[in-house]
Amino acid sequence: MNTQNNIDRNILIGSAGTASAFATIQAIRRNLDTNCYIISTDINPPHLVTSSLLSDKHIQVNKSNNPKFENEILKIINEHNIDTYIPFIDLEVLIASKLYKNNMLKENVCLQVKDPHIAAICHSKLESYYFLNSLGIKTPKIFLESTPDLPNSILKKPLSGFGSKIDIIDKADYEKNFEQAKNDFIFQEICSLPEITVDVSYSKKFNHFKYICRERIEIKSGVCTKARIFFDNKLEEIALQLAKNLNLHSFCFQVMRLNDDWAVTDMNPRLGAGTPLSYAYGYDFFNAMLYILWDKNPNNLFSNNKSERFVTRQYVEYLM
Repeated sequence: MNTQNNIDRNILIGSAGTASAFATIQAIRRNLDTNCYIISTDINPPHLVTSSLLSDKHIQVNKSNNPKFENEILKIINEHNIDTYIPFIDLEVLIASKLYKNNMLKENVCLQVKDPHIAAICHSKLESYYFLNSLGIKTPKIFLESTPDLPNSILKKPLSGFGSKIDIIDKADYEKNFEQAKNDFIFQEICSLPEITVDVSYSKKFNHFKYICRERIEIKSGVCTKARIFFDNKLEEIALQLAKNLNLHSFCFQVMRLNDDWAVTDMNPRLGAGTPLSYAYGYDFFNAMLYILWDKNPNNLFSNNKSERFVTRQYVEYLM
């Protein structure tokens, strides 16, 4: 257990190898008002995880789909008296919510998502589809059987996961392989560019709602390296609707164009790898996440800027 004096928060950062986890730890270290002891976890050892340089302790764990993972996380939480747990892989978010629901975590632990139902909606693209339809939010149609109106080209992507590899298949391939693949993949109508990520920060208690739209101008190895920052009334409306109905305070979602309108293609119950681009613009979503978790007003963490700007990203080298 951490026995250091004058520690305000004991924080566990999951999936610490992700860009969003690193940005969160950077935000914690920027916040001089709170003295924090940070433990980072990842499937990789510390010399391969940049976040470990900013953590007080790094612990290597199994993948979140490994049966041993849950007990590893519980052991860390109990031994180090963790009061704030922030995972960044959707499956780990789901696991954390189930641990809370089953009273295996302290009732007052700070956790982004405490409801397994909400975590499951974001984890499964099929559940997301049903949820979005229930709210009347436009989303690409998912094909669940062979119908006469099947398009000639269909998008195939994994049912769950992040950074998913997508494929374009034809109608014949869909009809031939659907039964074998339907438990692992979804098949949906194809949208068109641009692809936009919307970062969202929301708190009903503090009358707080901020969002930002990031158009992916350039992507390298799945990571956005150039983005256009802008604001859009329709996307603002969708962002607020999702925040209220999912009861999420720090999250992001993706949209593309479908029949001359925005369609939600993915929802994440967490901030994303590209969210640091929004911080460069003056919107500190990461510290806002911490503020809301710790019952502090986040409104002063966002600039009043509303102009269209471009943000570029360069890699930084760290000697481990």
